[in-house]
Amino acid sequence: MTFINNLFLNCFSIILLLILFFYSKRYSNTELKHNRVFLWLVASAMLMLIFDSVGRLDGRTETILSALNRAGIFLLYIFSPAASAFWLLFVFHYKKHNEKLFTAIAAVISAITAANFIIVVLSLKNRWIYYLDEQNVYHRGPHYPIPFVFSFILLALASLVVYKKRKRIQRRHLYALLLFPIPAVLCAVLQLMIYGYSFIFNGVALTILVVFLHVQNQDVFTDYLTGVANRKKLEFHLSKMIRGSSPGRTFSAILLDLDNFKNINDTFGHKAGDEALKKAAELLQACVDKNDLIARYGGDEFFVVLDTSDADALNKTVEKIKTEFRAFNAKNLLPYKLELSMGYAIYTCGMDADIFINILDKYMYKHKNRVSL
Repeated sequence: MTFINNLFLNCFSIILLLILFFYSKRYSNTELKHNRVFLWLVASAMLMLIFDSVGRLDGRTETILSALNRAGIFLLYIFSPAASAFWLLFVFHYKKHNEKLFTAIAAVISAITAANFIIVVLSLKNRWIYYLDEQNVYHRGPHYPIPFVFSFILLALASLVVYKKRKRIQRRHLYALLLFPIPAVLCAVLQLMIYGYSFIFNGVALTILVVFLHVQNQDVFTDYLTGVANRKKLEFHLSKMIRGSSPGRTFSAILLDLDNFKNINDTFGHKAGDEALKKAAELLQACVDKNDLIARYGGDEFFVVLDTSDADALNKTVEKIKTEFRAFNAKNLLPYKLELSMGYAIYTCGMDADIFINILDKYMYKHKNRVSL
């Protein structure tokens, strides 16, 4: 691949990533860790494409161009595990995760980064990974695949983390997360087989775009405070569920209201109120399946759409929510109790969405002073 062709392909990928970076920075909720890590992932991929472009000045013996070529290749290998490391951190922070694992994951990333750095630096003298001859022409060393192996290890760990979280991830998001490494790995294998061609980070750019379209762009439909779906997403989802309903197969829903929420705000402050909403959303997420939807309906109200029209399954979820909130309140972690009123029903095929919501609303207020959690 000529320098011009490589530069054109890399520039196209960089422009694509720049658009994703600034769009994500502007519209994503950067208070969420996985959104901040996604920005670092995009930035690292852009940086690697720049290094790759600069490191393609093979055979240029002019002082400046020779120095740029050497610097580009060196930095490319030094930072080669970066994108994979940020991908691992992204999937770790995506959805609910076990903080105890963070220390182990951070240790693996640190160890691989340090090992890669040492090997690449030593290769300047020993020619293990690569070397440049007197004409400033790049050559692979006998241990050229080592940096790729390090990246593959991180990608494999990321896929393992996604697999372990699979029950909490929606199906279409799950596939996008699991398939992320495949284009990058295929491009890496292709690059190993075809000398002189650069594909890896173009493949990374493509997979980042796929993740953005299928996973990351969901922030447009995410409540900024609680991390659950917002009302716009709820409206789209309800419309979809209604269109897909038939007399023999519909769905059910639960409308929930936090009791005494105004008192929490007035007594403990609005920050405590925000924490109450976030904790309530977290507890609700532990009570539903990955294909069910939790949305913040407005203020202190939440809406849960369940992919079932079975009365026993609906009642089971309601009881699970009650049990989850009782168990949390029993721990006395907060200076107040998180208590709920719930209205729930199975959707009747042909019913208008507003009518269904009004039914749930009436049930919720009917039981508001009678439901004790």
